[in-house]
Amino acid sequence: MRNRSTTSFASYRLFELLKYLANNPATIQEILEFLTEIDPEHRKYSTITVYKYLHSLQALGIPFKKVNYKYVLEKLPFSFDFSDEDINAIKILSFCAENMPEASVRNNFNEIIQLLIPKVSTKQKDYYKSIVVDNAEISKPYTDKEKELIALFEKFAKDRMKACITYYADKMTVKKVTVDLIEISYKNEKSYFKVSDSIKGQIILIGIKNVISIEQLTQKSKGIFIPTTVTYTIKDDLKKAYTLKEGERLASSSENSAVIVNKGEDKTELIRRLLGYCDLCEIETPKSYRDEIVSELDKMLKNYEE
Repeated sequence: MRNRSTTSFASYRLFELLKYLANNPATIQEILEFLTEIDPEHRKYSTITVYKYLHSLQALGIPFKKVNYKYVLEKLPFSFDFSDEDINAIKILSFCAENMPEASVRNNFNEIIQLLIPKVSTKQKDYYKSIVVDNAEISKPYTDKEKELIALFEKFAKDRMKACITYYADKMTVKKVTVDLIEISYKNEKSYFKVSDSIKGQIILIGIKNVISIEQLTQKSKGIFIPTTVTYTIKDDLKKAYTLKEGERLASSSENSAVIVNKGEDKTELIRRLLGYCDLCEIETPKSYRDEIVSELDKMLKNYEE
């Protein structure tokens, strides 16, 4: 007979996972780290355990979907006991949604609000309706010029036309690139225009606050550059401390090493990052990236030759 305490704790983990996913769409790796965090003995769990829990949630009728490597709950079968602070936060979220220039962000905010409002009690709904959010209370994420640039970016992307973007690469350097437009991206609390430079074969993130102008060209976009998939192995201490980056997934893992699949990271930035891991990292594929690493190491050695 299965140990009762083990069974009870497995049930506890399952419900804690449900609560965690309700607030944090997460990757398999992030779920693994969460399970270790709530475990009294901080034991490490396998991906098989995670999939077992996800299948259990699915069997209980709790639907979720996978978006950009993250598992997202589509709806919750129960109600929350919201506090006044929660209700105020939902109201502010609703206000922000109305004032966001990005159509995709407005849609995402509205989807969240539509998910939350049905979970609010009748009494709390009355309180929600009575709240007035002062425009001065909310900091504006964009200037009027940046809002215009965002509107142009979304329009040109919808028209599937190439665009010319002029921007500050640094305080002293102005660059101009002809690109295909992909989407507005967010990283480290900053907003970017994510674009594809088909000539260089790169995905580029251009900070919106650095953009001077964006102009639509007459050339039709021929399709977005397919980002390169890079596979590399990390070992020993690096493997233990490594956190998956955006666009990465764990392909396999053993006690002393792990195989990471990276898709879409800028080639120069990725190579510089991997070089910093020294002998704890080895690129498996593609060969062109391995050759690039060797070339960079040769350049570094020449700096120290007598």
